[in-house]
Amino acid sequence: TEKRFQALCESVRRELPALTQRVRDLLKLCDDWRQKILAYPKRYAGMEQDLMRLLPMNVLVVTPHAQLQHLPRYLKAIYIRAERAANNPAKDSDKALVIRDFQGWENEVRPSNHEAFRWMFEEYRVSIFAQELGTAQPVSLKRLEALLG
Repeated sequence: TEKRFQALCESVRRELPALTQRVRDLLKLCDDWRQKILAYPKRYAGMEQDLMRLLPMNVLVVTPHAQLQHLPRYLKAIYIRAERAANNPAKDSDKALVIRDFQGWENEVRPSNHEAFRWMFEEYRVSIFAQELGTAQPVSLKRLEALLG
């Protein structure tokens, strides 16, 4: 109805500035992490790809709003992984084997499960490389494999 539409417009007019500021702050934090990661002197194999996967040029288009809040944690996990890989490359290689099994997952996961798998896989990476950061949802190899079908 017109009344409901007008109420919705008024609600958006009130809430949009705060939402815009939160997204701007979040993107600034992500950019700070990106700069810190790029400035780190030692890189693990695939670090740039990990960064580009999380922060493509169209990040606001390809990242669901609910996932935006998790990007800084994912980026921090990349940084922690880089630090640890520099200290113990063999251990990082062993951990990388665990996630390497899922290369090309886009071809194996049903399109209806793509988003769920993508973000669960990011959480799984955190659990493998920076467990102390915690995950936003329970993740395991078994849960990922369940989404493959």
